[in-house]
Amino acid sequence: MNATETSVLHSRHGSLTLALLLLVQFLDFLDVSIVNVALPSIRQDLGFSEQSLQWVVSGYVLTYGGFLLLGGRAADLVGRRRMLVSGLALFGLASLAGGLAQTETVLVVARLAQGAGAAIMSPAALSVLTTTFTDRRERNLALGAWAAVPGLAGASGVVLSGVLTGGRGGVGSSISTCRSRSSPAPVRFCSCAAERRSAGRAASISAEPCSSPRECSF
Repeated sequence: MNATETSVLHSRHGSLTLALLLLVQFLDFLDVSIVNVALPSIRQDLGFSEQSLQWVVSGYVLTYGGFLLLGGRAADLVGRRRMLVSGLALFGLASLAGGLAQTETVLVVARLAQGAGAAIMSPAALSVLTTTFTDRRERNLALGAWAAVPGLAGASGVVLSGVLTGGRGGVGSSISTCRSRSSPAPVRFCSCAAERRSAGRAASISAEPCSSPRECSF
């Protein structure tokens, strides 16, 4: 780069462009792994079978890999910026549909659409990156960041999936606990040591139900 040339990477426009393109790359690979930990919960809530559950993961990867070359060709013919926006719109709508899905069919179709949207915007984003940063040094830095994002996104997907599933499980466990405590409990054999001591008898295991949960010792 000559001294008279301005740095695109260090300008506000260049920084925002790179951040947006890296976000696109991050979302593409995040959706591959973000459902992995949540698969048991998805199966339980939506009634998936063992065979159909695999489509939650494979459906996204199938359309993403299958339409990747087509997305790149469409970016050349229609325009990379237009295809980038179109892919983002399709990806966002499919993500919303998947989040609101109440049946396994809707979720699988949403995952297929997500993969198609990612296949449209990924090559368009890479094309925008290579044409925006024309300086060799800046382009190498941008491509290095682009190549590092998939690993970060894959690891983040597993972590975020565990956080979301764990949070939901915690709420569900609390609700179940409250329901079990509020519902009438079956008669249990317990040790009513307090009643035995107050009556002057030795504490022993009684076959009679305790009158209060506080008198039971387990």
